[in-house]
Amino acid sequence: MPPVDTIIVADMLTALRGIRREDGYHHDVRRVVEGAVGFESVGSFPTLALQLLRDRVESQPSHHRRRTLRFSVTGFVRPPSGMDRHGAARELIADVDRALAADPTRGGAAVLTEITDHTIDTARHESGARVQCVVQVVAHDSIGI
Repeated sequence: MPPVDTIIVADMLTALRGIRREDGYHHDVRRVVEGAVGFESVGSFPTLALQLLRDRVESQPSHHRRRTLRFSVTGFVRPPSGMDRHGAARELIADVDRALAADPTRGGAAVLTEITDHTIDTARHESGARVQCVVQVVAHDSIGI
């Protein structure tokens, strides 16, 4: 069986790739990548980048441990005609939240998934916005069993 963090990352990438207007979202996400991406290297909008920031491990009795994984979901969006950058950014945050909240157990690998913080940056991007959602996932796994 793959490590729990591998399962969680794969599930989150799949959930984010499922953001489509036809399914009731505000946007059709064009690209989802794992790792850091800068605005200048984004070729299609919206783009989402998932990056593991921290994996905190707490030992539990009987070869078990609690893992708290903190991720960044960075999104890059350009507003459609008639909408401002802040509106498009808020809609993208809502889409990310909805996609990840659809299964907070990440396919049974976790006990909790929640967005703990988000930011919007329009100052450095004339034609669009950068959003960042900090996502915390709590999971339990076993050591050597």
